Amino acid sequence: VRNKMDGRVEVLAEGPRVDLETLLDALRRGPRSGYVSEVKIDWNPASQIYTRFSVAPSE
Repeated sequence: VRNKMDGRVEVLAEGPRVDLETLLDALRRGPRSGYVSEVKIDWNPASQIYTRFSVAPSE
């Protein structure tokens, strides 16, 4: 997860499809103090290199 310079937030996630769908639902709702105008999804084959959550430096 990282903040983009233009105000967008980028999320790269990997895992079972059902878990990713749950994550997408939460992303679409957004935080109480924020506003989500759009969620773009790009499905790719799993790389299986991600084993933990991390917050990347903002751009």
